This record gives sequence, structure tokens and C-alpha cells, in this order.
Amino acid sequence: MIRGLLNSLLRKRASRHEEKCPNTQLPDQNIDASQHTDEASNAASFRQQALTHLENDDIASAIEVLRTGRDRYPEDVAMCMQLANVLIQHGLSLEAIECMERALLHGSQDPELWRLLCETYSQTGGDEEAQYCFDEATLRHPEVAQLHAAYGNFLKQHGALAAASDAYIEAVRLAPNNTDFLVDASALELDACKYSSARSYCQRALESMPTHVPAMSNLGLCYLLENQDTRTAHRWLDQALAIEPLNLNAQVNLGLCLVLEGNLEQALRHFETLYDQWPDDSEIRLHLAICHLSLGHYASGWRYYEARKHMPGYQATAYEASPAWQGESVSGKRLLALAEQGLGDEIMFSSCLPDLLTLNPGHVTLECDPRLLPLFRRSFPEISVCEKQAESAPGDCIQAHAPYDFYASLGDLPQHFRNRSEAFPLHKGYLKADALATTRWQERLNKLGAGLNIGISWRGGTARSYRYMRSLSLARFMKIFTAHPSVQVISLQYGDCSDEIDAYNNTGVPAIIHHWTEAVDDYDQTAALVNALDLVISVQTALVHLTGAVGKPAWVLVPHSAEWRYGMRCEQMAWYPNVRLFRQPKPGSWRHVIDRLRQELTVLSVNK
Repeated sequence: MIRGLLNSLLRKRASRHEEKCPNTQLPDQNIDASQHTDEASNAASFRQQALTHLENDDIASAIEVLRTGRDRYPEDVAMCMQLANVLIQHGLSLEAIECMERALLHGSQDPELWRLLCETYSQTGGDEEAQYCFDEATLRHPEVAQLHAAYGNFLKQHGALAAASDAYIEAVRLAPNNTDFLVDASALELDACKYSSARSYCQRALESMPTHVPAMSNLGLCYLLENQDTRTAHRWLDQALAIEPLNLNAQVNLGLCLVLEGNLEQALRHFETLYDQWPDDSEIRLHLAICHLSLGHYASGWRYYEARKHMPGYQATAYEASPAWQGESVSGKRLLALAEQGLGDEIMFSSCLPDLLTLNPGHVTLECDPRLLPLFRRSFPEISVCEKQAESAPGDCIQAHAPYDFYASLGDLPQHFRNRSEAFPLHKGYLKADALATTRWQERLNKLGAGLNIGISWRGGTARSYRYMRSLSLARFMKIFTAHPSVQVISLQYGDCSDEIDAYNNTGVPAIIHHWTEAVDDYDQTAALVNALDLVISVQTALVHLTGAVGKPAWVLVPHSAEWRYGMRCEQMAWYPNVRLFRQPKPGSWRHVIDRLRQELTVLSVNK
């Protein structure tokens, strides 16, 4: 199927080219060996002439000589490759593609020619053609490691990380000592949070080439992300930078190491230095934003926060029918606010919507995650709330309220309303839980008995968002309630946790955990249950944002190096006055946090 599609594609292109060049002939198979030798020698003379022109910076003459040679000796792969490379380097990629296609149609099976053609398809926006090309090339030349590696790069650029990893595994199998392949494979494994295999690839690369800087940089990142071993990470990154001080990846990884160590001021200075050298790098700008926001430098932080939109994995609805809002007057204007990032961010950034409404817009349409739809519609009756679609295009609801004078991503609103600490309102909640559902949950809680009703969540994030740093085992988390057997503990943990809860409850502990799946599966019911509780104790997760937004108290277990939303040293969350933060004094030290929470719970129980 794929082979037929590619051959049809090449034939179609050939017919178009033959209309322009009717004298082009396919090769005659009845040519004797001496004639082949003469042709090879003559073809080489054309290539040498072109090289002479290139050495004299006479690009036009070089291209003209190679075109003539290509037309006279269409089977000469070296001629075709030389011409294609020169054309690509000088912005003539489409002609380069035609040149390579003609060589394939004349019977060439050179794997390097296939690789260059596939990559050129991709670089010129022909992604479907590139996909067919790579499939055909690796089918014809399964033994060529470079083709599998190039295919891996193509797949990675298009977000197919699992397939890209498979392609690189094959490249490494075929060329086990190729350090570049090993390092690229390690980068893919890092993206997939497979730290053990990523570390193995880096170590193999360094066995072959002990001074390979990218391998050192990736190895340092492995130690940093796998278990927050900043000391070992520092050692590898320092070695890399001693060899190549301007290696961007190693410099960025060193800055991340400083962040995870909790050295925010030093990390900020580091990224400012990098920004002076690489002002267009989105990752550096985003790290600058995170450092500033973590330190409470809100105006500076929001200025760099736009860099998030240029990072891999950023998801937001694409809307280009109206200009982005830059702070102009919206009085009487129609504005579209677009959802972005995760559930917690939508809740947190929606706290700026009341500020937006004070500017007297003519109409505001808000896009949100489907799980938040009833909650947002109830909380913002002046706003038309639309469900975010699975695809990146605006849905029918958004189109129904068009046209718009401006649009803004929710994450862009704080730069207009939260530029200093005093700008964060001391609200008592801005999201309204369903009153009837809250009453029903209250009645259910009352049947459990006396004592505080406390919701819990002990696990948060994904492997990519440092789950290991911010999560605890259930047994360890429940040590908070060791001296409080009368407390009613309600699980608000998302995901499959029933077996974990059953195992804990069967150990004979005094504090039984109640878990009602109907409250977790429906986010509007989660909000109502939270609204009926006395307190929520949680790790960093969207539940914290929900609790703070409905105005209920929350105590949060915060790692030493917390997400920027939780600040760096404060004990209260700027976004939610009713959220208290209990921070690790050093990386990995949860015992101190649990002891503090147990003491605070004693005080709360006495005062109830």
C-alpha cells in the first residue's frame, strides 16, 4: 500500500517534470561496461567543476554545471546529491526534490538519497509525503541505521514519541557504538520519563566517547529528574560545561538543577545570563518566567510567560479571526477567553474573570474543559461558557457567539490583573458549588459520625510533572491522622485507587478512608463535596485549586522546590487566601511536614 502510494506520487511528479523536459529518457539497460566507465569519469568532471565554482563562491555557475551534468548523466547519484544539497542550502528545495525524485525513477537505490529526499519533504511541509518516503526507505534499506535515526527525528518532531523511540532503538541496534544515535535515543527516553534506559544510553555513549558533551548533559538531567540527585547532576553538568561552556542544553539543565535545589535567586541570575546570549530561546524565557513568578516578581514573570505557547506539548485552541487582547479598552467590545493547560490552571486563571468584567466588556465568551462546564456556568452567569473541543479548532459554541473584537488565553489575563502581590484579592471563593448537591453530601457526611470531615489527596501530577517529588504513599500520608481516630477521612483522589484504599482499610487502622467514586468521577459533584467538608489536605494537584476557588480551607503538602503557583517561601497561596502551605525544609523531607500537620490538626480539633 505505502510502496504503491509513493511510486504513484513519484510517477505523477515525473510526468509533470517530463512536460517541462520532454527529452528526459529513462536509462537504457543495454549499455556496456566501458561506456559506464567513461560516463562515470565524465560525470566526475562535472562534479569537480562545480566544486571549483563553490570554492570561489560562484553559486550560480556551480548550480548550472550540476544541472547540465544531472541532465546528461541522470543515473549519477553523487551528481544528484551534490546538486540537491546546493539547491537546499540556497532556498531551492522544491527543485532539489524534483532532482532526487528523478534519480529514484532512474533506478537509484542509494539510502543516503532516500534520507535526504525524506527530510526535504518534511522541511518543505510535505509531511504526508515524508511519512510515505521514510516508510518506503526503511522497507527498502532496513539495514541502514542512519535512515532509522532520521525517521526517528521526523516522528519526534510530529509528536509520535513512542514510534520515534522504536525507530531510534532500531538505529542503535544497527549501530551500537554511534554516540549521536545513543544520545538522541536518551533524549527520547527522557521525554518519555524512562530515566533508567535514558541513563543507560548516555553511559554507553560515554564509554565510546568519554568527552561527549551532549551525553554528559543528558546524563546529568537523568540523575536530576529520576530521583532529584542534584549533586551527581551537578558533577556531570559541570564536566560538560568545562569542555563546552556555550552548550545550550547543558546550561539550561544546570539552571533547572539550581531550581530543583531551591536556589531560585541563583537560578534567576543564571537564566538571565543565558537570556542575554540566547534571547530567542523559548525554554530560557519560560524558565525566567517560572523563577520570577516563584519569587513573587509577578510583572516580570508574566512578561516572559508567553514563552509557554512556544513549548512542545502546549495545547490551546487556535483562534486567528480576531486580534489578541493587549490591554486595550474592552468597553462595549466582544472578547473570547480561551482555555489552556490543565484543569488547575483553568480554575486558577478564571479568578481574573471578575476583574475582566469590571472593564464593562460588551460580551465575554469563555472556553473551558468539559468537566468545568456546569461549575463555570453557575459561577459566571454574565459569561457565555463553551465546552472546549478535543481538536484545536474553535467549536460550534464559540462560533455561535462570534464575531469577537479580541481573544485572550486564560493564562494571559494575569499580566493585566495580577502584577503585584496586593493585586491578588482576599476573596472567600469565586466558584459556586451546586447548593442542592452540597446539602446532599452534607447529609451523607453527617451519617458518618462526629469529628471533622476532611478530604484527602496523596498523589498528584504525572511523570513529566515530577509526580515522585510531590506524591506520598497512602500509608505515609495517613500518618497525619495517627492521633485523630475520630476524624472522618474522605478520599478525593482521582484515578484508580480503590485497591490501595481497601488494602489500607484492611490493616486495622482506626481512621477508615471513605471513597465515593460518584464524587470523583463528576467534577461538579467533587466541588459540592469539597464545599460540604471542613478541610481538605492534599499534595499539589487540581484539587487544591478547586478547594481554594470554592472558598474552603486547604492544607497543602509542598515539596522543597514547589511549582511556581505555590511560591517559594510563603506559607499562604497568593491565589487563594484560605490555602495554607506546609513546605519541606529540604528535598524529600516529608516527616517534618507530616509532624506539623498532625500538630495543626490537634489544634483544629480542639477548637471545633
